[in-house]
Amino acid sequence: MATRLKCFQDMNEQIFSHIVPDSKAIVLEQGCGVGRNIPLILDSMGIDELSGGKVHAVDFSHEALDLAKEKLSNPVNVVFHKGNMSQLSFADETFNAVFDIFAGTYMPIKGWKLGVIETFRVMKPGGRAYFLYFIHGRNFGSLFKKQVIDEFFHNPAGLYWAMHLKLVRGLNVWDKFIANGDVVYPEWEELLDIIKFSGGIVEVAEESFLGACIFVRAIKS
Repeated sequence: MATRLKCFQDMNEQIFSHIVPDSKAIVLEQGCGVGRNIPLILDSMGIDELSGGKVHAVDFSHEALDLAKEKLSNPVNVVFHKGNMSQLSFADETFNAVFDIFAGTYMPIKGWKLGVIETFRVMKPGGRAYFLYFIHGRNFGSLFKKQVIDEFFHNPAGLYWAMHLKLVRGLNVWDKFIANGDVVYPEWEELLDIIKFSGGIVEVAEESFLGACIFVRAIKS
């Protein structure tokens, strides 16, 4: 029985179907958290222990990085870094690909813009960036809570997973951050504009995750 809600499964299928594989790529994941996306990134890029590719995973939380290391058993093709995605320590044109899966939209106020600019600074010309962002005006919290109820009868294990991680309670708290103006999601066109300003050429831009998010793939000119 599946243990993830279908909306998460659909999101993963959508995003990772757009990945351009490169088994030798040097990849950055912004805001890696506890490492849930890293196996998907490795697999979709075609990176393994013999390919020569590597994923550098950045997060500001020591605790999250420790959990990620434990979860992934410290694979040789993954390197973890403590850092801030809006002020990366990497040199210009270091990476072939950069992933920002929700990380930017967890930053306060307009901090996501700095994250996008940094993404293109550290990426090589011809490299690709993959963004998944919440969009201003789309009430993701309400949509997600409705989805949990709708899926209960089809996937009780998925509901348990959601409740076990206290996702619904966390969304209630996040809704308050948004209402107070502590977190401001970008407008659709605003995100595309800052990508273009940073030197990106948008290749794919489409709604995702219950229509509350935008997925963008962009290549650096």
